[in-house]
Amino acid sequence: FRDEAAYATAWQLFYEMQAIARTEGVPISDQDGARVIDGTKSLGAFKTSTWQDRRKNKPLEYDVFCGYIVRKSGRFELDVPVNRALFSLYRMMEQAG
Repeated sequence: FRDEAAYATAWQLFYEMQAIARTEGVPISDQDGARVIDGTKSLGAFKTSTWQDRRKNKPLEYDVFCGYIVRKSGRFELDVPVNRALFSLYRMMEQAG
């Protein structure tokens, strides 16, 4: 990540997902997060699948990314503000066309 705010947001998304996984008995370590998040630095300039889908007017997959975490958070009474915000923004973007 070149942008520190985006990097911090990626980590917050990871921590929210990690908390949900922990409630399901799935251990995900901070090292696992670092491998994925810091691993994106080696990708260079790339376009995410969500960006590509949006450009092609294809349905976005935000429900399987953020929606799952948001639904599980309610079940386990966990706070997932970043996933909730992204889920809402994706939904609004999709509805706007």
